[in-house]
Amino acid sequence: VAAVVLGGVLNPQTTFTLELGASAPQGSNNLATGEAADSKVGSSSFWGNPNPVDYVASEDLSGDNGTGSIYEFVNNTTAKELSASIKRVLKIDGGFVTETYGVETPNGTEKVTYFNLQSGAINVYVSDTNGALTFSYSNGNAWVMGECVKEESSVEMPDVTYCAENAPVKAELPSDKQAIARALELFSGLGFETTAADITLNRADDSLYAFAPIKVDGQSTGLSWDIAWGNSGKISSMNGYAVDAVKVADVSTISAKDTVKRMNDYRWMASGSAELYQTAANISSRMSADVMPTEGDTQKILVVKAIETQGIIYDANGKMFSVPSFAMYAENDSYPLVYVSVVDGVIKLPEPIVWPEDGMIEPEVKIDSTK
Repeated sequence: VAAVVLGGVLNPQTTFTLELGASAPQGSNNLATGEAADSKVGSSSFWGNPNPVDYVASEDLSGDNGTGSIYEFVNNTTAKELSASIKRVLKIDGGFVTETYGVETPNGTEKVTYFNLQSGAINVYVSDTNGALTFSYSNGNAWVMGECVKEESSVEMPDVTYCAENAPVKAELPSDKQAIARALELFSGLGFETTAADITLNRADDSLYAFAPIKVDGQSTGLSWDIAWGNSGKISSMNGYAVDAVKVADVSTISAKDTVKRMNDYRWMASGSAELYQTAANISSRMSADVMPTEGDTQKILVVKAIETQGIIYDANGKMFSVPSFAMYAENDSYPLVYVSVVDGVIKLPEPIVWPEDGMIEPEVKIDSTK
């Protein structure tokens, strides 16, 4: 959890509480916050790590400070209305069932509600539990298996055979142009407006995946809409967030080099855009030139690249915010860790959580399903 002063040094406003994505189990959105605490490089309080990591900024990282904006994601419809739109746009039969879960937290029982629909192989889930109205669609019939060409049996059950090999199936996937047009049609039908240029396609021999980020001021956030096709050519999955991003503050930001100093403190972590994880090549191959020594039990890791981005964090009431951040790439890594880069005084941190050595305590879950 973290308390944030919107506007910070530029436009001081009311203090309220935010929760970082990795700070507590789902459902524990109302943990009591402590007073502001300084980040300590090399701290091993998170996860009880016996071998702490010390991140070191390379000389290539910028030392320049800057500015950015904080946005709140506000639902642009209701779960009931979104459910009806999904049925209409995707032409699904059947009705939604409301399921309410009671999750025990330090502040009592929190109710979590989902709208679920099952129609044959199609499943749809709609929820606003995690601070933003979201949905998930899947169709098990989008994937087909070829005719069985090899059967086998086991020693334990010699009279029972199973298929050990299926004939290959030629995928009937849409073209890139068709996929983008279909994605735009469905996204728009459910209230998300994007452009063909913002849709990224990833194609395999038997599948096709497309996603488009939700943007603020032309910059991708950690939220996106996505759609995928199975080898039958049918849509296998679709996911999205029915939200609008509303600017709530302009803030000052620290440099990439200074943000590296926060990488030893989990409380500064955020969720990043899917675009950040699409690269297949290593960011750096400079190991031979910049091998970082290990001091005692502390592992040193060199951070060689930082990309400005908008990270996602939550407040204690489950509201979702997009904040200025850096995607940090360590040498020889193709994926980043995302850390908040707003200046000190904008986000006030509580005391770090020290997890018990014998593992985390799972929250008690009570389920009450009603029509």
